[in-house]
Amino acid sequence: MARAASGIVRRAWFVQQVNDSTVAGAEGFPNHTLVLNNYKRQPEVLGTGTFSTVFAARVISKVNIPGADNGMPVAVKEMPLSRRGTADVADIEIKALAACASQRGVINLFYVDIIEQAQGQASPGDEQGDPPAPEQILRLVLELCHSDDLYCTIQRHGPLEPAVARQRTVELADTIQWLHDNNIAHLDIKLENLAMARDNKTLKLLDFGHALLWGSRHGYADFDSSNWANSLAPTTLDCADQAPPPNSSPLCMRLSGTERYRAPEVQMTEHNHGCDPGSDSAPSAPHSGSKSNQESTQARRYCYDARVADTWSLAVLFFELRRGYPPYERHCTSKSDPRFDAYFCAMAGNQWARIWRNHDKIKPRNSIPQAQYTLTSSEKRVFEQSFRMEAHRRPTLHEFRTKVAALDAATSDAETDRAMQAPST
Repeated sequence: MARAASGIVRRAWFVQQVNDSTVAGAEGFPNHTLVLNNYKRQPEVLGTGTFSTVFAARVISKVNIPGADNGMPVAVKEMPLSRRGTADVADIEIKALAACASQRGVINLFYVDIIEQAQGQASPGDEQGDPPAPEQILRLVLELCHSDDLYCTIQRHGPLEPAVARQRTVELADTIQWLHDNNIAHLDIKLENLAMARDNKTLKLLDFGHALLWGSRHGYADFDSSNWANSLAPTTLDCADQAPPPNSSPLCMRLSGTERYRAPEVQMTEHNHGCDPGSDSAPSAPHSGSKSNQESTQARRYCYDARVADTWSLAVLFFELRRGYPPYERHCTSKSDPRFDAYFCAMAGNQWARIWRNHDKIKPRNSIPQAQYTLTSSEKRVFEQSFRMEAHRRPTLHEFRTKVAALDAATSDAETDRAMQAPST
């Protein structure tokens, strides 16, 4: 009962926050004006997620937004606030998108409101015969991107041409660097959360429900994490009391994102007691080991630098853009476990010659020329450096971007080698 009451109070606070923002004229949403009943939802469903459904819609009364006209297509993201955790995820996403209003690589948020929707007929056992209380639905009106996200594009047409894959990766790296410079980590970078703008020129980053915002820039306390974050290494905490205050630094202790994009140190947090709001799954027991070993593992709490986690995810995404499939599926190296992933096991063992032999046997799909599909030796070295298990031995985001840009600028492996000299070798 206490937990349920806490959830009700949390939802009530969130509803009041959104309503206050509406009354105040969307303070905190630069260059955007809230107006009521200015669009019509269409039956087309653009996508679904754990907490939301996204519909197509069109503006039916002119909005005071540059370039908006009657009939302008938009996307409406609907989130039922009765679902546990929705208010927390929505709070994170709205704050993040509001802070990113000036960043062209992030989807635009135009409008936020809450509607009440009838839940159906009264229950037969209801003596009063009163209909159930209406359900509160949060609606985010967003910029409508190209109909396909990058995952659908690659599934339909195969991997991108090498030069285009490198260009998109560099473009996304610049967007992520801007986020990090402004104390935001996305923590769910994947093909499904990327789409081209309708002009087909700008790559847009979507879905900030897993994002981490930290520091006084976003209204939180500041914590001096220089001794931790500069090492870029996953940190083991003996007890929760050692952890910095939530949202005071880029250090994070929750399981975020999708497994095939998670850095090893992020996956370690599945052993933490409890998950922070916004994680996509509850923590599970370790995959292997004795009962005493599991108890010892669960007595610890793990944290990681969210900026480093984003960089690992970007490297996975670059691999997918080039090959059309991920470098691994699961974080499991135990052969006795049904979740065992041979590719991740080989990565953990630094068995790159074996990995590349297996990848080179995979034939391209959709009649893609073999020469276009094959990774160069320079590209392979970038992946070998980026997928090291030790976080402090990987390239930083800036170094990774520089290496990928050098791949595109150089005309031969020898020239690329000279351009790629970096301290992470």
